Amino acid sequence: MPISIARKIEFYQRGGVLPDVDIALEPIVLTADQVTEYELPRVPVKDSDRRKANWVRDHGQGQVELDALEALHPGDLRDIVIDAIHNYYDTSLVERAQRQRRDLYAALDTSRGSVLDEYMTELDALWSSYYLITNDYDDLGEQYVEAVAPMQEQIEQMSKAMDAVIRDGTKLYDEIYRVMIERTAQEVDVGDYPQPDPNLPDEGELLYSAGRQYAEQLRVYKNYRHNGGN
Repeated sequence: MPISIARKIEFYQRGGVLPDVDIALEPIVLTADQVTEYELPRVPVKDSDRRKANWVRDHGQGQVELDALEALHPGDLRDIVIDAIHNYYDTSLVERAQRQRRDLYAALDTSRGSVLDEYMTELDALWSSYYLITNDYDDLGEQYVEAVAPMQEQIEQMSKAMDAVIRDGTKLYDEIYRVMIERTAQEVDVGDYPQPDPNLPDEGELLYSAGRQYAEQLRVYKNYRHNGGN
């Protein structure tokens, strides 16, 4: 059976059906060692089986049914299949990948730290300048508050007046828009301004038109040839 499956896979791959697919076939049950290990009973090969002679020649004994393994050792077939699958699943991969990532981050931190150490003097100088500027800015802010304090009431009055202008302007705009819609609906009829038809060639001047019936199109072809067309 495994050889038959392998030959069929080979046929499809060599025939171009699956040329780029990497396929591997590994027999996992029933092997000769498993038959011996599980002491599975053999049954004679049927005389009607054309492969009997080859089987007896190669194995010298009867065949073993796969069902015998499950019947005599329930669950072992499942374990064999799972073990075979685990051969292609690295259970330690996640842990090793996490460890590798931790090592990478550590190496990056070390490299980053070495660069920062080289520029630490310049960085300290920049931070000092920054703090001096922010302190001066805070002092200036306090002076600004003190300077505008006498005008604070006037500033608030102007701000309120500006808010009132904005409210009135919004209200007026809404009113204008409403009146404009109503008046144009009363005074302007959109139907008086139809969209003009396109200036297209006369239907009779066209050699082919998708809107023509089949017989009509044939007549156009005939007239075209009659009038000297090719």
